[in-house]
Amino acid sequence: MNDNIGKQGFAARIAALRALADVSCRALSRAAGLAGGHVALIEAGKLGAARGLEGPTLRKLARVLATSAEYLRDGTGEAPAPDAVKRAVARALARLKRTSKAPTVEAA
Repeated sequence: MNDNIGKQGFAARIAALRALADVSCRALSRAAGLAGGHVALIEAGKLGAARGLEGPTLRKLARVLATSAEYLRDGTGEAPAPDAVKRAVARALARLKRTSKAPTVEAA
């Protein structure tokens, strides 16, 4: 992983890892179980560690990007391996696709 990513700000780290996974902001948001525009707001600097981004959201993003919450928030710790990021995002999107195709049960 590019060592410069860790030295960037929170929004830039999210954007760099998302670009590495080759997914849109909306796709990454959905893969992490967040509202569709959440990652776009983070990348635009309208939501972030200094603006009250909550722990659960940070942990969801860290999990789907195969890294730690500390790395995303502060740039500290070990940067995720590029292949790990790609695999983790692909798995999350595949899981999402499977669950969205699951038959629904209608209430009687």
